[in-house]
Amino acid sequence: MTDASLSLTVWGCRGSIPAPGAATAGFGGDTSCYELSAAGRSLVVDCGSGMRELGDRLMREGPPDALDVLLTHPHFDHLIGLGFFAPLIARRTAVTLWTALPVEQVEDALGRLYSPPLWPVRIPGDYAVPVRALPAGPAGFGPFLVSAVPLNHPGGATGFRIEAAGRSLCIITDHEHGAPEIDARLARAVAGADLMLYDAPWSAEEYRRRVGWGHSSWREACGLAVAAGVARTLIVHHSPTRTDADLSRAEAELGAGRGRIGFARDGMRITL
Repeated sequence: MTDASLSLTVWGCRGSIPAPGAATAGFGGDTSCYELSAAGRSLVVDCGSGMRELGDRLMREGPPDALDVLLTHPHFDHLIGLGFFAPLIARRTAVTLWTALPVEQVEDALGRLYSPPLWPVRIPGDYAVPVRALPAGPAGFGPFLVSAVPLNHPGGATGFRIEAAGRSLCIITDHEHGAPEIDARLARAVAGADLMLYDAPWSAEEYRRRVGWGHSSWREACGLAVAAGVARTLIVHHSPTRTDADLSRAEAELGAGRGRIGFARDGMRITL
């Protein structure tokens, strides 16, 4: 990667709960965590279980003094990696969480998850992790320009359009299509993006049995990508019950996208 590029590393793209094992090793079993890199700086989205491996890599290479993390929402699967993030636990990196949801909502979720009897160490408390509110308009984080967009998900969630080095990347998880005003705003937010990560654990038939759960279908991912002129789309938030074979078959069925649409895999790195 050069200073004039934007790159994405997928550390976790599974949804709901980690799903380790031989049947999921190909696409990965870690939950939501994405690292963006540009101009020698990193920006992280979500603290799912994939954040543990990110932390291990940073400890090997030399952790930064500070790290900004954009949080889509404070559900369990998007927070469980924070307590295993080695640079934080070793007190080598100061982590700040940024949210477009009410700060108190995120602080309450952290306090409930990372405190006895659920967890022996308090976050924040034993480890200071301040939660800050994202501004209403685009926010600058070094080389990154971040715009937040509200999503349709129980308890609320936020998607992000992130621009750097003349490129744009949108991370849209967790979201359920079907709320017209939110869908229209989302379509505007992702328009013309070089890469979009979109929440879609189910086929269209499976979705019909899960309306109201807060997630979308592969068909909706394809439809939004085409309508909004997105150059490339990766489907994320794979169901924990979905095996590598299942995802490979689904990816093959979307082959009409001619490489423009596929399924994210843990460990993949894309330079835009």
